[in-house]
Amino acid sequence: MTSPSSNESTPLLHHHRDRSHADPHAEPQVGLRSRLWNAFSLAVVGTGLAWIVFLALSRNRQAELLFQIHVYSMALSFVVITSAISYFQRLSADDRLEGIRHHGLLQTLGVLLMLSGFAAIVWNKLKNGKGHFAQAHSQLGLLAVVLCTAVFVVGIVSLALGRGETSARTVRVLKSVHRLAGYLTFVSVAATIAAVVWSGWARRNLSELEQYGWLAASIAVGGAVVLRAEWGRLFASLIPNDDDNEDEL
Repeated sequence: MTSPSSNESTPLLHHHRDRSHADPHAEPQVGLRSRLWNAFSLAVVGTGLAWIVFLALSRNRQAELLFQIHVYSMALSFVVITSAISYFQRLSADDRLEGIRHHGLLQTLGVLLMLSGFAAIVWNKLKNGKGHFAQAHSQLGLLAVVLCTAVFVVGIVSLALGRGETSARTVRVLKSVHRLAGYLTFVSVAATIAAVVWSGWARRNLSELEQYGWLAASIAVGGAVVLRAEWGRLFASLIPNDDDNEDEL
């Protein structure tokens, strides 16, 4: 005959074993605090992007056509690339496969817009006989274009290799490099947008208050996106384990 004490201890022991063997990569429970932060950070990102796009579209009408294309393309590229990252952050496991597709489409559009804007400003400089990459904005912009293109290529390669016979560990490392480098690239993009306030365009087209607003919006968008990242899980993806299908950003 089994004693009551042994009957009561059994579920506790099983519960203890379940917790000790819990999957470290399992989906975390989303609490009220996390949901509030998610909503607040997205509101900050949306408001900042709206302000930057408003100024770019409304204060650029007197510029030459090529310069207008540069400003419009880069502003829209910033919106699309930010959306690509923000969309993919904090997705549930069930939504990640679809999230990868949307992220890839948005990133493709963002890179195309960025390259279009870059080509337009280079062409404009050549046409008018002006020097290249003489300001912090243009120097950061060149870095952002190079990094964004490289990260985009790494993302495509990691997806292509994941469908082949490449080892899961190699694919996992490539994905992790893509994610980490992606955030570094995004910081360079946000810094490029922020550096606009020290450009001739900002001095000619924006009031002092609008310049401060542009700078604050750029920093707010960049900071919110970076802080939204789940850095613990991101770095944990670099550690070898049995689950090589992690796709969190």
